[in-house]
Amino acid sequence: MLDLKDIRIEHINSSGGSIMRLVHVPTGIFRIARPLEGRNQVQLRDHFLKEVEWELTSRIFPPPLALERLDRAIRERRPVYAFALNRGASEEQLAEAEAGLQRPLPDDLKHFFRWRNGQQRGASFCNAYKLMDLNVVAELWRRLSEFHDGGGFDHSDWWSSGWIPFLTRKNRDFLCLDLNGTFSAKPGQIIEFRHDSPDRTVLFPNFSVFLSTVADFLEKATFEDENESLIIPDDFISVRHPGFPRRFQAGPPT
Repeated sequence: MLDLKDIRIEHINSSGGSIMRLVHVPTGIFRIARPLEGRNQVQLRDHFLKEVEWELTSRIFPPPLALERLDRAIRERRPVYAFALNRGASEEQLAEAEAGLQRPLPDDLKHFFRWRNGQQRGASFCNAYKLMDLNVVAELWRRLSEFHDGGGFDHSDWWSSGWIPFLTRKNRDFLCLDLNGTFSAKPGQIIEFRHDSPDRTVLFPNFSVFLSTVADFLEKATFEDENESLIIPDDFISVRHPGFPRRFQAGPPT
């Protein structure tokens, strides 16, 4: 268990002025702290501890390159938003979620939740969607699947138990990893579930492409205000991945 007391703060004089370096003494992991308005040393230590945990986890479970790029882009381009992200999920939390979902999580999704297990209030991750906590993922998946199995939806393809939500908009709409390949017969795609609309958009062909596209956008984006919504337009996706997004509808053909 990592402890805040293991973090040392060093002030280093340089030609550009004084800089702050955070060091995790037991491992030697360090970061140059970027001054952020309204953040005290306790908050800086806590945030740094999340980064230490992620780095140590990455040594055991090497993450895909796209996730490493995304982590770096958020730290460098959206440092205030980075503070709102929770610590990564433990192996125990992942196992509990898999039990609740009644299936193993794909490796890409495990890496994602090991990185960050949800977020606090504040800005969205992208397109008004926020990161979900694994407990919420399992619970909402269960409710939707039970409602579906009980005939609660007008159409059988309105929801699928093979859709694993990982981003949410007000716990009503979700971006999901589609294990079944609904509508396209291509499992692993990223599909958007909208609670009040039959529109079902397949945004990305797989999870790795989703991560790399968000990282691409972050690396090029400029922010006047970090709290503004990060909106990735469809044409940004389609230029990089021809044929996406793909649009479908639940229910009978119109």
